[in-house]
Amino acid sequence: MATASATVHYQARAAFQRMIARATTPPGLPSGRILLLLGESSAGKTYLMRAFRNHVHSNGRGFVGYMRMTTAGANYGRYVLSNLIDSLDQPYYESLSLTSSLVRLSNALATRSMEGDLIEQLREDGELGFHDVAEAVDETTDRLVVRSRYADTDVDLVRALLFWQRDDPRIKTRILKYLRCEDLSDRDRAVLGGIVPKRDEEDPLRMVEHIGQRLTVL
Repeated sequence: MATASATVHYQARAAFQRMIARATTPPGLPSGRILLLLGESSAGKTYLMRAFRNHVHSNGRGFVGYMRMTTAGANYGRYVLSNLIDSLDQPYYESLSLTSSLVRLSNALATRSMEGDLIEQLREDGELGFHDVAEAVDETTDRLVVRSRYADTDVDLVRALLFWQRDDPRIKTRILKYLRCEDLSDRDRAVLGGIVPKRDEEDPLRMVEHIGQRLTVL
């Protein structure tokens, strides 16, 4: 069955795999590439997109998010961002682990900037309060963003991803609101160390761009 399924839409699969190979082979591509999928309703486009995602994630070669096109909604950028965050909040590759793409992003940032004992403290010390967590995140963020590869980074996005090291649903719920460019109450901001929500009309697409930039430097 597995062999048979791999032959479905073989040409599209092969084209996608060539694109991924070129994009992930140093020095990579100078700009993005588009693979256009055309097909009638129920032709198997969603099935194919899931196959693309599995191909990338099973080999750890990147992050994939996908969504249905729609004409509904006044802010398409917000629709794209919401679906992207939903995708990143799912298990990266469920056959191997239930760890989400957001956790993988957070882990990559943490291991490059945090000392091992601080990571362990954030993950394991149940006595830490919100203020203690925010101080640890701020200290780590300052140490990270002075590096040249992070010179143009969105500091609050880095902070938001590092907060993910704390396995606390009260924090994670608020981080998801921030990543979706939703409003944050005074209490939300206090929990996240004063982080300011992004509420401008253009912010959702900017957030998509900033997340993409973080993915490319991991």
